Amino acid sequence: MTVETRDFTLRQLSTFVCAARAGSFALAADQLDISQPAVSTHISALERRLGKALFLRRPGKPPMLTAEGDALLRNAENILRTSRAMHGETEAVRSKRTPVRLSI
Repeated sequence: MTVETRDFTLRQLSTFVCAARAGSFALAADQLDISQPAVSTHISALERRLGKALFLRRPGKPPMLTAEGDALLRNAENILRTSRAMHGETEAVRSKRTPVRLSI
């Protein structure tokens, strides 16, 4: 497997973290304002790229993190936090955002 085929995107990681925290692909879709199939696609692509199952999918029950998924969750949160910091958007700045009104 080449390096390129193992690459994943920050969007896939973000979707994974949201789904893991929400405990539901449908709830993650609502929170991310995307479709539930898009959440499934992002997570499936991430699983393929990593070569690991991140969730146990059980018919009629919410997905459950595997041991690999649980380990990835902590790393993914760190990667996303680092990415935001690299873009100059720290958690403190994000939490203090207030609307600005301009008038002429």
